[in-house]
Amino acid sequence: MDGVGVPDSREKVFGIGPGIMYGDRSSTYIVNYYFEDDTENRPEGDRLVFRYMSSF
Repeated sequence: MDGVGVPDSREKVFGIGPGIMYGDRSSTYIVNYYFEDDTENRPEGDRLVFRYMSSF
């Protein structure tokens, strides 16, 4: 709280939003955008997530 950790506090968040995925034989790209709501014990906001997966 206010930049100081609170022991035994559990975070809770609900996020929903659109996403897109593209893949070929050797790699996959995933982009998601989450609108966060109903948060407890953490900041609320929007989140953009980019994932790259590659097989080797």
